[in-house]
Amino acid sequence: MKRLACSDARGAGRSPAPFPVLALGMGAVALLIASLPGAEAALVFDRGALAAGECWRLLTGHWVHWSSNHLAWDVGTFVVLGAACEVRSRRRFAACVLGSGLAISAAVFFLLPELSQYGGLSGIDCALFALLGTELWREHRRAEGRAAAGLAVALCAALALKVGYECWTGGTVFVADLGASIVPVPAAHVAGAAVGLAVPLAAVLAPRLRGA
Repeated sequence: MKRLACSDARGAGRSPAPFPVLALGMGAVALLIASLPGAEAALVFDRGALAAGECWRLLTGHWVHWSSNHLAWDVGTFVVLGAACEVRSRRRFAACVLGSGLAISAAVFFLLPELSQYGGLSGIDCALFALLGTELWREHRRAEGRAAAGLAVALCAALALKVGYECWTGGTVFVADLGASIVPVPAAHVAGAAVGLAVPLAAVLAPRLRGA
């Protein structure tokens, strides 16, 4: 009779965490776009081009950045948060990126008609921040994980304070030199954070609704 080691028994039935290939690949795409002449103009969220039927800009615009500082902050944050989310659930990570990308573009298009162009991953970063905080809380909400659950609550509270500060002041917390002609868009961060909270909630409710 074969014996199963204790370490094997604890790990039985568990799939290894996936390598965050999507998060790293998407971050690399932003760097590639910044390095290719003409790519930004062809991919940025542009109200006139969207009205002409160039619908891909609803998603690709998030990977366009206005300065090296903007690019570094957005992509660095995206890769770190995205990798942490992807190793937990690639499906929820992908749903968060896609859903927040579309929600942010819709918010900009319908709520900010004066904004002719929009670019940057900061709104999706907010979505991933909210997703990660919620995932940590779900993983450690029981008594043995109260410290980690407290960290998750603190992360979500920090995100709420960040977005609230940006809405109140119209400025940004991290990226300082956007340039004189570039304005922060707190509405994009609100829309992104909302999707980041909605994705894990949907993951919890969907099985219950199917079983009802």
